[in-house]
Amino acid sequence: MEYFWCTYHDLPSGVGFTYFGAKHLTALALIALGVLLCTLGFVRLLENAQKRMLKIIAVITAAGELVRDLFLAAVGHMSMEYLPLHLCSLSIVVFLLHAFWKESAFKNALGEIAWCLLLPGSLCALLFPNWTRYPMLNFMSLHSFIWHGLLVLYPVLLLASGKIYPRLRHWWVPVVFLLLVTPPIYLFDRKTGYNYLFVLYPASGTPLLWLYNQMGEWWRLGYALFALAVILAFLLLGWLCSRKRLQN
Repeated sequence: MEYFWCTYHDLPSGVGFTYFGAKHLTALALIALGVLLCTLGFVRLLENAQKRMLKIIAVITAAGELVRDLFLAAVGHMSMEYLPLHLCSLSIVVFLLHAFWKESAFKNALGEIAWCLLLPGSLCALLFPNWTRYPMLNFMSLHSFIWHGLLVLYPVLLLASGKIYPRLRHWWVPVVFLLLVTPPIYLFDRKTGYNYLFVLYPASGTPLLWLYNQMGEWWRLGYALFALAVILAFLLLGWLCSRKRLQN
């Protein structure tokens, strides 16, 4: 607990955790268990209670981002590095719109974006966290694991309760979303030198670095094709899970 309130600026080297080490795997297992238990409880709720719960989760994800920023501001380390421009942070807007929007095609589109784009993005963040410099018992580390766990939970609840029914022919919906948000964020990255959405350079320790090593200057094309493949895979997975749920 010595380093619980420290940011990476104040931490000595060697106090963090490693990818897929015992601490990382334990955190992933606890998140998976939490998502499973919450899902089992959620599907037993009445429809109105489910809608209220989704609103609560959406608000908590937004509040979680605000709490982190207030903490960083309090210790004097808030900066443009923590703007809500990564895919995971964009989940806040999508979740809030989905939770509070009336039933419509737009709401359904938001749900599918949450499932086939934001969910795999959050899973990647948990599998390849960029906060490994922190010890596990640190505010920033615990916050990141719990917060990303909530980002995973929301779309899983949508699918498990039948509030979305992903279809392969809707592949263009998350693609349009990316086409809308990526260009301005890329221009922002070029202007500031930050690397939101990892479009300037691949993050170390992630599959993007492998793409860069294999494709060189063409790695962004591989990034785009990889993103499309993930979208299609999750749409197919969601469709299969939805079919199985309906058959039962």
